[in-house]
Amino acid sequence: MFVDCDSLEFGPFTMPSTSSFFLTKVDGAGDFVWLRHAFGAMATDVEYLGGNAVAVIGNFSDSTNAVGTSTLLSQTTDMFMGSFDLDGVPGWSYRSEAANDPALCGGRTLDRSPDGGLFALSSGSGSILFDGTTVNTTGHGVQVSKFAVDGTRQWTAVMEGHPDTNWFSHYGGLASDQEGRAYVAGCFNAGTSSAWLTLGTYSVTGTLNGFSLYVARTNDITEGLPEAALPDFSIYPNPTSGIIRVEGITANAQVTFTDARGRVVVPSRIAKGLFDMNGMDDGMYMIRIRDGAHDGIGRVVVMR
Repeated sequence: MFVDCDSLEFGPFTMPSTSSFFLTKVDGAGDFVWLRHAFGAMATDVEYLGGNAVAVIGNFSDSTNAVGTSTLLSQTTDMFMGSFDLDGVPGWSYRSEAANDPALCGGRTLDRSPDGGLFALSSGSGSILFDGTTVNTTGHGVQVSKFAVDGTRQWTAVMEGHPDTNWFSHYGGLASDQEGRAYVAGCFNAGTSSAWLTLGTYSVTGTLNGFSLYVARTNDITEGLPEAALPDFSIYPNPTSGIIRVEGITANAQVTFTDARGRVVVPSRIAKGLFDMNGMDDGMYMIRIRDGAHDGIGRVVVMR
C-alpha cells in the first residue's frame, strides 16, 4: 500500500507517485474497480468494517493528506486513519500527531472489534497528541486505541518502556475477541539487561542487546484497562429478562453499563447491587465496576 516511483498501473488506472499511499478494489473476477491514493503517506493496513465500508491506517509526514472527508495537516510524522465505502467514496478521517520533533507517531495495524468499531495499533516516541491529550512515551512505545464505528476515539492504552528499551516491532500483531478484549504481540530490543516495558500494572524485562517477545491484552471495551482486579463479584440471573443483582460490591461502588456499540446506558438502580434492565433492548451489555481501588469487568445478556 505504498509506492515510490514515476507511476503505477492498476488495470485501467494509472497512479502518479511521489511517495504515495494507495487503496484499490478488486472484484471477484480479478478486475480493478477503483483506485484511491494520497501523496506523502504510507498505509500499513486495511480492515473491512462490515456493511459498506473499509478503514485504512498508516502514517504521513507531508504537510497535507487528503484522506477521508477532511484534509489532515502534519508538520512532523503522524498517524492517520480513514474510511471509504465500497465504491471508494471517502468517509471519516482521524489523525494523532507527534507533538514536536523528534517525536514520531505512526499507525501500524487495525482489527475490527465485536461492536463494529476498530482497534488500532500505533507506535511512536516522545510526546504524542490524541485529540489534544498528550501521551508521553519513554523509549519507543506502542499505543492501542479503540474507535467507534464513526471514527470517534474512545480510549488509548499505552505500552511504554525504559529509555533503554529502544525498539518495538512496527509489524506486531493485533487481534480482538468477542468480549471486546484486544491482544497485541510484537518484539522489542532491550539496550540494557534492566530495560523493561509496561502496560498498566504489568511489565516485562528484556535481555541485553537481544530481541524479546511481548504479548499483551486489554480487558475493557470502553476504557482499555488492564486485567480486572476486583475479586469475587457475580452477576445473576444471567441471562436475564429484567432485574439483575451484582454481588460482592460495596454501597459506594460505581457501576457503568455499555451496549454493544460502546455507548453508556443507564438502567434503573433499585438498591445496592440491584438493577432493573426492563427498559433495555435484548442483547449483551458490558458492566464496568469501580469499587475503591479495585476494578472489575463483567457482562450480562438481556433475553426475553
